[in-house]
Amino acid sequence: MRCRLLVVFGCSLWPFAVQTALGELASVTVVPGDATDYYEGGSGATFNRLGGWGSDLFYDRTNDVYYGVADRAYTALTPFEMRVQKFALDVDSVSGAASNFQLLETILFKNADGTATYDGRSPAVLNGDGRTLGLSL
Repeated sequence: MRCRLLVVFGCSLWPFAVQTALGELASVTVVPGDATDYYEGGSGATFNRLGGWGSDLFYDRTNDVYYGVADRAYTALTPFEMRVQKFALDVDSVSGAASNFQLLETILFKNADGTATYDGRSPAVLNGDGRTLGLSL
């Protein structure tokens, strides 16, 4: 009985199905693994690295620039000063192919008076209490 109901229900939706076109990847722009950002506070994997914009990517069409954010280091235990990477990227308006990546600026997340930077570690690790956000982001 359940199988018949599911089939009938599935068929009853068929006239309302909407077809969507699948997108195509136009190009790939590679940022070398050893590329660094403009951060001057240290060196190493979590201090001066470029990439990892999976958390957020914003395109400012007025200024034709992109902003990319990585939300934390590879673990919630590793120090990582939160930052935004501002960059330019040429995108062909017809094909969508991207090229000519250029890092323009590295912007650190800082508190209101600019005296401290936000950190990617979890509040429990950074502050000793998971209920206190503090400078954890």
